[in-house]
Amino acid sequence: MLTAARPMLAATPDDQVEIPFLRLFEPLLRQSRAQLQSRISVCPQSVSCAALTMLEHSLARTLSDICAETLALEFSLFRFRHGRFPKVSDPLSPKCALYDDFANKMVGDNFGRLFADYPALQNLPALCVEQWTTVNAELLERFLRDRPMLSEVFAAGRDPGSVIAIETGLSDRHDHGRSVAALSFESGLRLIYKPRDVHSELFYFSLVDWLNHNGAPLDFRTVRVLPRNAYGWVEFVEHRPCQNSFKAQQFYRRAGQLLFLLYILSAVDCHFDNIIASGEHPVLVDTEMLLQPLLIADTSSPAHSVLRTGLLPRTSETGNDLSGLGCTEDQSLPLLIPHWLHANTDAMALTLKNASLHPQSNVPLLQSAKLSPLDYVDSMIDGFRAMYLYILGNRPRLLARDGPLSAMDHQKVRVLSRGTLEYYRALTHMLHPRRLRNATRLEVRFDHPPRFPFLDALEVNALERLDVPRFFVDASADLLAAPGSPNHFAPFAQSGRSRVLSLMEALHESQLEQQVKLIRAAWALSALSQLS
Repeated sequence: MLTAARPMLAATPDDQVEIPFLRLFEPLLRQSRAQLQSRISVCPQSVSCAALTMLEHSLARTLSDICAETLALEFSLFRFRHGRFPKVSDPLSPKCALYDDFANKMVGDNFGRLFADYPALQNLPALCVEQWTTVNAELLERFLRDRPMLSEVFAAGRDPGSVIAIETGLSDRHDHGRSVAALSFESGLRLIYKPRDVHSELFYFSLVDWLNHNGAPLDFRTVRVLPRNAYGWVEFVEHRPCQNSFKAQQFYRRAGQLLFLLYILSAVDCHFDNIIASGEHPVLVDTEMLLQPLLIADTSSPAHSVLRTGLLPRTSETGNDLSGLGCTEDQSLPLLIPHWLHANTDAMALTLKNASLHPQSNVPLLQSAKLSPLDYVDSMIDGFRAMYLYILGNRPRLLARDGPLSAMDHQKVRVLSRGTLEYYRALTHMLHPRRLRNATRLEVRFDHPPRFPFLDALEVNALERLDVPRFFVDASADLLAAPGSPNHFAPFAQSGRSRVLSLMEALHESQLEQQVKLIRAAWALSALSQLS
């Protein structure tokens, strides 16, 4: 399983596991460090050595994720050929002579025999190094160029000091290995770097700010955004507890307000990784799934439903609840990922465990205790009602030519052809030693047909470069076309913009009661599911 999946999926937390076969990748890590230094010069006063080391650690983890299953098989064969089957002796002083011999032979041969036996694997380490060098040089260049603006927008003009930590891999990998990163500064400031257009975040939080200044029932937490050309910087939102029971209740009233806002903005896929519980505020931190078009295939389903947002509990095809508000407990997924025993010792062994979800930042706390959303259903409905009636009363102002919704016209909207979990399965299948052995190219296989078959070749190309495929359309677009192939397209029943306008026009007090019934039904089914 690639590092990209680790924010959401894990068998064992990264910080508790030594990187498997790390010694074998050290020459590549030194080469990568030299390549990065040749691309950009960074002084310690701007970015600390510790932060740069974290970037190298992320590359080591990615190389291990790609190669370690194949190396584990080869190490087992190596032990078999030597007639040695070591057992764990003293955990505090493990034996490593056989592992060291294997590592020395692999590095000494420059992986020649390994790549001869697994030719489909040969280009992947070099690909990862090239992606890592390009992506991190780009990140550092952008940071150094934008530093004065970052100080002005996020630190009130004060110098935040050196970057002391850079945590990468906070999202799926897209666009040749790019992912969201968090930068921490000496002053305590933390920023989120998004290597994609962030005007959808600016649109959303500008709308939230307008609501706050124009009489919304309860104020929303706003987040500062600095859009740049095809990337941007966003204020870090901290996961914080509610200080008392009244604020806990207010959290869920705001959750009801947020539910209505996402419903009216035609949002989908607002799963637990996209929500942060920051004190009494539930905060949406990923806005690329707002303004969703209505697909022709979906017109027969309940189109005007709060259930489409993904914020309310709903069982997926895998039997899991991934929702922003309902996913508050650890869950096992039907996806096997590597789990290492006695890493980098003679007794090293690879087992497989079910991937698991570990929701944290979306879970509201009362001081240190987890809150159960089932105890606050009435509060959520109160917030939903209040926000519904508020928007209904302010509909003309919101829809005015100079109103806050006018900025939605040309926002970039992500459209899903498959679920992310299916892409993870395809990556896991692709990197299995059995598929890499004696194969001249990577084998990508999907379990289910896509929503848009004409995107299949683009999906395969993305996965072959270890990316999760991603496709965008304009919020005003009436169709999805394959990039570079205008003759291959799928029309929408409604564009994202038209969809929002239709939802706004359909607001009525009778429709409010229908949505309230759906909210109660969703939580009632969640309660039954927990009992069973």
